[in-house]
Amino acid sequence: MILIKNAKLLRPEGVVEESLLIEDGKIVSIGGKDKSDVVIDGSKKAVIPGFFNTHTHAAMTLFRSYADDMVLHEWLERKIWPLEAKLDADAVYWGTKLACLEMLKSGTVFFNDMYFFPEAIARAAEECGIRACISAAFFDFFNPDLLEENLKNAVKTLKAIEKYDVLRSIGPHAVYTVSLDGLRRAAEIAEEMDIFIHFHLAETEREVLDFRKQHGKLIVQALDEIGFLSGRLMAAHSVWLEDAEIELLAKRGVSVSHCPTSNMKLCVGKAIKYEKMR
Repeated sequence: MILIKNAKLLRPEGVVEESLLIEDGKIVSIGGKDKSDVVIDGSKKAVIPGFFNTHTHAAMTLFRSYADDMVLHEWLERKIWPLEAKLDADAVYWGTKLACLEMLKSGTVFFNDMYFFPEAIARAAEECGIRACISAAFFDFFNPDLLEENLKNAVKTLKAIEKYDVLRSIGPHAVYTVSLDGLRRAAEIAEEMDIFIHFHLAETEREVLDFRKQHGKLIVQALDEIGFLSGRLMAAHSVWLEDAEIELLAKRGVSVSHCPTSNMKLCVGKAIKYEKMR
């Protein structure tokens, strides 16, 4: 057991000075004293709830300060995707470990990740003792043959990481890299395997305009028509949305990850409708 004594606890009623008893990684009591194996003096320190990072590509810590001052699609197509093509599982493992250490140092206790080599990510997270949801990401680039191959690989990956102490999700990348059929089938797999869905939604104006030009409808409307929207879905970014789309996301129980720092870095060009998102 671990006792953190005389710490300032951030509680709903305000800040209080108390002791905190931890056993098997869980808080078992607040207040009082106990003979514990480890005693930490929490004087002049604060104990707060852990942070959850709900949208990450953790291993991209290796790309820090690379390809700045570019908009999303230019950044992806000219810089990121060519470099990612050179990554291997070992690089992703160490990049994720670095990210996990940085997250733990800053009070982040959980991350929701979508990247390549998911088993390497799951192994790094488990070794660092941080909680995580790991996604089997896939693209099909509107190629039916590629869809079949990548869905098969995604399911294989999801089964492979089941042995790790992590949550799992399937990760169709975005509407500009995955067909509507691919998204529909991802939702079916999530339902069958009882896992989550991790997805980029309406990150840029270009994404929204291109989709509307191709399909003649709003992205969220189209996603709802194929059964993609549910409480399993974590939609990252979700910036360029109409009010009716936000209402539909809420109606279907979809969660949204706002990613304000990423949105600023990649110049998404619009403020998130926080009031509507509540």
